[in-house]
Amino acid sequence: MTDGAVLAIGELLWDLLLDGAMLGGAPANFANRVRQFRDAVGLVSRVGSDELGRKATDQLAKQGLPVDLIQLDPVHSTGTVDVRLSADGSPSFRINPDVAYDYLELTPALEAAVESAGLIYFGTLAQRQFVTRAALYQLLDTVPHLPRFLDINLRAECFSAETVEASLRRATILKLNQDEVGRLNSLLSLGTDDVLQFCQQIFDRFPIQSVLVTLGAGGALLVPRQGDPIYEPGLRVKVSDTIGAGDAFAAGFVVKQQQGAPAAKCLAFANALGSASAMVKGGMGVLTSEQVEMVMKTDIERTTLPQFASYRR
Repeated sequence: MTDGAVLAIGELLWDLLLDGAMLGGAPANFANRVRQFRDAVGLVSRVGSDELGRKATDQLAKQGLPVDLIQLDPVHSTGTVDVRLSADGSPSFRINPDVAYDYLELTPALEAAVESAGLIYFGTLAQRQFVTRAALYQLLDTVPHLPRFLDINLRAECFSAETVEASLRRATILKLNQDEVGRLNSLLSLGTDDVLQFCQQIFDRFPIQSVLVTLGAGGALLVPRQGDPIYEPGLRVKVSDTIGAGDAFAAGFVVKQQQGAPAAKCLAFANALGSASAMVKGGMGVLTSEQVEMVMKTDIERTTLPQFASYRR
């Protein structure tokens, strides 16, 4: 693994839709989008020694992602999710339990990759079982100096208050959507429905340095621990489905941040990449640079939320 690589740790799985299977999982979607703009990226996961596992690693390799940190499990099967799409393209999930990514093993190669990384990305789904959760925490605790990007991705019956708090204690950047703001507010007893007050409560309780809130069609908000919030209005695009749009948003932010771009440019690119991703099918649908450039044009229609308009740069 290249020194300074962006390293995503977590689930690699197949989304089973009515019209076929698509490779996914938030860390895998994220890593795939990062790979479009940056060579130094890796994915840490575990798949079964089965046909789906072989197909998963073959597809990632064809897409240019290294697969040397994807472990093979001789006992547990490759992860799958039953996905259904609503009329507006929004997905609902039934995530199948006790699969390979629940049993990530610490290895010398994995430990070395984490120690040489430039940023670690992780979420909560792969923490639902003790084995992967313990391995993840041990890895994160060895690199307290690194940026650690937590894409919270709260999935029904796959998280607890304990795992959420443990994750927040180990992260420097938090990304979540507006619905998850409300769920964390309740889960952590923060006592506020206001997004900015929510972020301040997070800063008061955890070592988070920045909070990214995606606002659906209304764009996105970046709230730093120090300094003023930054708002990007929503970009009006023709939506195919929203699977992986949040993962693409995260990838866009990290790509620009690792390039040393100002926060406002990081947020603008994240917003554009997330919107462009919604134009193609699936979290790993082929996305061209022309599509990304199109949604970044200044003349594209935008949706501005009035409560955040004053934070636009």
